[in-house]
Amino acid sequence: MLSWQQIAMLIAPWFLLATTYLCYRSLQRRFGAKRAYFSGFLFYCFGWCILSRLPFASRKLDPSPISWHILFQVRQIQAAASGSGS
Repeated sequence: MLSWQQIAMLIAPWFLLATTYLCYRSLQRRFGAKRAYFSGFLFYCFGWCILSRLPFASRKLDPSPISWHILFQVRQIQAAASGSGS
């Protein structure tokens, strides 16, 4: 059984083509070919390149204890270098 992410990835290319085509055609009727091309590109960039990725990138990151240990060491080194560390 496919997960919802896998199904979405299978449908996304076809949905991308359909929505971009419809967006360009409606913008072309309203603004002309040159402005429609630019506006369609903006629709693609923001709608498909940025917004469509958000549901897949919304997982919380759980930093490991090792990364916290390294961060603590970096702060100690910075404090020692600035002369305010003990």
